[in-house]
Formats: sequence, structure tokens, C-alpha cells
Amino acid sequence: TNAAVPQVLRQGTATATFSGPAVDTPRTVVVGEASFGPPVTAQPFTGELAQVVDQPDGVTGLACTPLSRNNARAVQGRVALVDRGTCNFIVKTANLQAAGAIGMVAADNGTASLPPNVGGGNPAATIPSASVSLAEGNQLKQELRRRSRSSTGVFVSLGLTGTQFA
Repeated sequence: TNAAVPQVLRQGTATATFSGPAVDTPRTVVVGEASFGPPVTAQPFTGELAQVVDQPDGVTGLACTPLSRNNARAVQGRVALVDRGTCNFIVKTANLQAAGAIGMVAADNGTASLPPNVGGGNPAATIPSASVSLAEGNQLKQELRRRSRSSTGVFVSLGLTGTQFA
């Protein structure tokens, strides 16, 4: 049985590492994985994070409709940070992909300590997607607001870490 474990289970836990000049403390957190698009692998996927802000409150970014010109310009070539809610992850990913984003990180809208997996099926998805907890999403938004004032970045690296089989 032990010899067959690596053939049946994947080694490592899906995580996101946040770093960069605007990050208070570089950190690695567990993420919820997407059931579509490129999977999280041992070879990390890295990009600069950019927040989608498409609601009148000036804070919320749902990406449930095609992104405005300004939002599209902000996420083009970056990993988009969006809020969970209103529409499903498939719609969010499609809108972000159409705007030129290279990945999606969804901030959960509930208080669970572990983020949910990013569910759905989308064979047209070509960008990786993951979710983070509400607390982590709020921290990232604060750091990104700091970025807009200092023109320094917040970077995310999605990958598998650790030796645990799952």
C-alpha cells in the first residue's frame, strides 16, 4: 500500500505565497483549488496581484460582468483578486480571462478559516484559479491599496508545498 501512495495521491498542499514590497509580512497560506483550468502543481505559478474594483462601493470586485476599460487595464498580465459572491467562479474566470488576467485569486465571503475550493466546470479556462480566506483577502486589499500609493507590488506564487500526501 505504501508503495502505491505516490501513484494515487498527490504530494503537497495547495498554497499561495504572498511577497513584495507592499506586503507587511511575506507569508504562505493554504488555498482552495479550482476544479477547472490549470491545476496547482509543484512548479509554482507566479504573478503580480491586482484587485478588481467594479462595484459602486469602490472596494468590492465581483467580476460578474465584463470588466470596464480601467479594470481590464489594471488586471491585464496580472493575477486578479476578486470577491466571492453574486455569480459563480466560471463567470468570474471567463471575464478575467477576457480582460487579459493571467490568474484569479478569489477572496471568500464567509468567515471559515480554510478557503473553499473553486468549483465548476469550464473547459475554456486557461488561467489558474484559487481562493483565500476572507481575512487573507482583506489583508491583501489593504496591501494593494498601499501599492497604489507607493507603486510597489504584491506578488503571489501558487504551488504545492510540504510532503503530505492528499
